[in-house]
Amino acid sequence: MKRILPLLWLLPTLALATPLRDLDGRPADLREWIGQGRWTVVMIWSWDCPICNREVEAWDLFDDAHRDRDARVIGLSINGGGEEAKARAFVEEHDLGFPSLIGTARQVDALLRRETGQGLRGTPTFLLYDPEGRPVGMQIGPLPTEAVEEILRRHDGRHETGASPVQRPARDGGMG
Repeated sequence: MKRILPLLWLLPTLALATPLRDLDGRPADLREWIGQGRWTVVMIWSWDCPICNREVEAWDLFDDAHRDRDARVIGLSINGGGEEAKARAFVEEHDLGFPSLIGTARQVDALLRRETGQGLRGTPTFLLYDPEGRPVGMQIGPLPTEAVEEILRRHDGRHETGASPVQRPARDGGMG
């Protein structure tokens, strides 16, 4: 039993080492998309999430309006590990212009814990990163694009957020 126990400590490390993928199956690193002088909204979604299906097109319009200026949207599906075809169908059905990555729910949970200290509680979940790539907000559940529009207006292109790192979800449905 003593020989097996040290191997059990490696299991979480191995799970984190498995990379996310793009929807074509190529390894992808979410960090490559974050920062770079623009705000980044990461929408964590599932193909069978009713709220995701209802809100994703508004986030696609947001991305289209901001992509070349001050913000972008990156999708992150939790449907890896067997439901990749359904995730691709979701993207095609909604004709999404923003990129989406895919991982298992366990991988996304580990990513959230690393980035925010909180695990995956459901979809959609939104993360907001400032232009330097620091996480500054998290929302579990619906998030109107207007909430992020207001943050962008408040900061008006400034790279300093003045926000504390990763805030708890606000009760009113916006990013606190």
